[in-house]
Amino acid sequence: MLSKSQYTKFLYCQKRFWLYKNKYNEQTAPSDFAKHLFNQGKEVGVYAYKYFPKGVLVEDAWQNSPAALNKTKELLKTQNYIYEAAFQYNNLIVFVDILEKNKDGSYNIIEVKSSTEVEDFHYEDSAVQKYVLENCGLKIHACYLMHLNSQYIKTTDEIDIKELFVLEDLTLDLKPCLDIEETLKQMELLAKEEEPKLGIMAKTKCNNCEFFDYCWADLPKFSIYSIPRLGLAGNKLRDEGILDSRQVSPNYFSSETKNRWVEVFKTGKPYVNSGAISTWLNNLKYPLYYFDFETINFAIPYFKNSRPYEHIAFQFSLHIQKEPHGALEHKEFLFEGKEDPRYACIEAIKKYIGPVGSIIAHYATFEKDRIKDLSKMPIPQEDKDFLLSLINRFEDTCEVFSRYYFHPDFKGSASIKKVLPVVCPKLTYEGMKVANGGDAMAAFMLLYFDKLPADKAKELRKNLLAYCCLDTLAMVKLIDFLYTCV
Repeated sequence: MLSKSQYTKFLYCQKRFWLYKNKYNEQTAPSDFAKHLFNQGKEVGVYAYKYFPKGVLVEDAWQNSPAALNKTKELLKTQNYIYEAAFQYNNLIVFVDILEKNKDGSYNIIEVKSSTEVEDFHYEDSAVQKYVLENCGLKIHACYLMHLNSQYIKTTDEIDIKELFVLEDLTLDLKPCLDIEETLKQMELLAKEEEPKLGIMAKTKCNNCEFFDYCWADLPKFSIYSIPRLGLAGNKLRDEGILDSRQVSPNYFSSETKNRWVEVFKTGKPYVNSGAISTWLNNLKYPLYYFDFETINFAIPYFKNSRPYEHIAFQFSLHIQKEPHGALEHKEFLFEGKEDPRYACIEAIKKYIGPVGSIIAHYATFEKDRIKDLSKMPIPQEDKDFLLSLINRFEDTCEVFSRYYFHPDFKGSASIKKVLPVVCPKLTYEGMKVANGGDAMAAFMLLYFDKLPADKAKELRKNLLAYCCLDTLAMVKLIDFLYTCV
């Protein structure tokens, strides 16, 4: 039996489909953050039902498809709205998020997604559902994608369901049945064949695949995919049989940065632009404020004055240094309570960041965007002005390691998780109970919604503070290192 999700996997990557059918256990276990995203998707589905509130849910449709098919047949006789309606045709089973019956007896298929826009694979989703339902005897009037409205701002205690969602009609752009049937034939054949010898795709296309670790395990240490922003050039190199960046010809790229990375991988020696680093360091104004936010982003806005997926700041760490290599003062904020954490966050920022001095962040765009978001809150104008005055004070260590200092062990990345182990091996995120932003987000959810006993909550809070503190201490070490390069 084939499913809609297998159909879309096949269209995205045939090897992904084959592995799902034949080497299912090679999947990487989902992270806590991935589970959080999955649960948010389920929550979006529940809110979508409220948009069509008179429907009946086919319970446990995925777990018991024969029962779901029978239940759907019964409900079709009496119900105008069915949630998770099950249909099967041509060895393919689909579950329709919301099935709406029109007055003329035709039906609308409504596919619910937690995204904020229509994406290419949504057309495939809808097309295959329409194909199955029409062959089961239903007349389909329209196929809609129901997604979150990125412009919706929650202004009351209750969600405005009609404003939360956008319905987009995809009907006219769906694939014809013959194309779908040909794809299904190819799927049936491929599932029985040996493992496809397909080359891996661009890293951006593979990153979110459950078989990423399996497919990428045997790549060279310095693969071509370590060259940043490789783009379509990666496909060309792959097709030429070149996967090791050290086999790439000198000056192969039109980009000087890419060519520099190739040279770094070949020689094993760092690229250092001492002059540019010196200029950047001389531009810093002390005291320095090393600053890092942690945020949570709810698919369904939880707080007033927030949008779907808006990053809500609940924590920050701040190291303050009055002179180069000087003593450090550490300040931190981690929200406690049940209110909107942003108001307390604003007060803490006002308390700890003085009127002069550079603010250091690694990938400062994120911190600046969060401060802009905070400035849009219903707060006094003087607080808005203060927050906005911080924007032009930011300096970005990520920019330096993206442009002026390359090390082969960075593997083309300027992320703090790649840079820190090289320039300061004594500091490490390894072994930390909270070790990345996704972990921090999941941890805060557990704390905010009282999901843990008091002792475990206390320990998790301690781990959250330790993680965020390390992020800003790491930036201190990056600056110290940069001074050694000039």
